[in-house]
Amino acid sequence: MKVLTTREGLDILALWLQDNIDMESELIFDNDVDQTTSAQLLPCVESALSLLPEVVLPEDDTDAAGITELATIAMSGDFMPGEEPDNNARAALAAELLCLFASRTGMARSGECAQTMLVDLLADLMHLADRLGIEHFSQLVCVAGMHHGDEIRDADSDGAPVSM
Repeated sequence: MKVLTTREGLDILALWLQDNIDMESELIFDNDVDQTTSAQLLPCVESALSLLPEVVLPEDDTDAAGITELATIAMSGDFMPGEEPDNNARAALAAELLCLFASRTGMARSGECAQTMLVDLLADLMHLADRLGIEHFSQLVCVAGMHHGDEIRDADSDGAPVSM
């Protein structure tokens, strides 16, 4: 049996629901409480499909950075405890952390791209936030984005090289 991607599954479901509507099927889904029909579900599936391009990672990114690039970045930093790091040192420290995460999870050996490693690490950080009782993880990511923007602007205004 072929494993479907989320997009493939939603595309098939949308076509199936549209078929039911076109044939004036009175098919009720396995929900006796609210009697959900194809006509009610189709707009939800179409809405999910319209959002998918915004949230799905590219699948065939052969140029994506992997563990080798992460290790190179990790070794290039000159992070000094107690001193204010520059953006290269921040990136090196983060790359070192991601290398450790990839090593512990097996992703370092599986050839996963750095983007996938970051997604998995973020998901695990969400689980940690849950365990710690920290709510609204996405808001923390927004705050981190603001810090990142400030650090980029600070480096740019100081004349220092801006690393991204």
